[in-house]
Amino acid sequence: MPTSRPIISDAPPMPATRPKILDRAPLSITFFVVLALVVLSQLYGALVLGPASALDLGADPGTSELVQSLFGVAYAIGFLVWGPAVDRYGATRCFLIGLTVLLAATVFVACAPSMSWLLGGRIVQGAAAASFAPSVFS
Repeated sequence: MPTSRPIISDAPPMPATRPKILDRAPLSITFFVVLALVVLSQLYGALVLGPASALDLGADPGTSELVQSLFGVAYAIGFLVWGPAVDRYGATRCFLIGLTVLLAATVFVACAPSMSWLLGGRIVQGAAAASFAPSVFS
């Protein structure tokens, strides 16, 4: 009489606590989609606002390119920090911290008294905006 062997799979079992995307409420999905658009607008919205910001703040027009560049560099470096942080501290905690810092930095950038303060705020914005993707996709 042949004995049946259990099937061994190399794939790790899916945790029962993590719902699939289609099991989530439509309101949650809508919220994250809108939030993703807002976070991405932080990156691309400054393309047209940089020269006007330099003019309004009395800065050299050449510094307007730094508005976008510094955000992009901080965004890229932020991924290297936020990815491991999400694994270590959890997606929800990192998402909320990043979103809070992004909100504060956005208000700060809007009220920046000089171009150097605006550029510093853009660095913080980029680093905080980088928290969104690793947190949401994990």
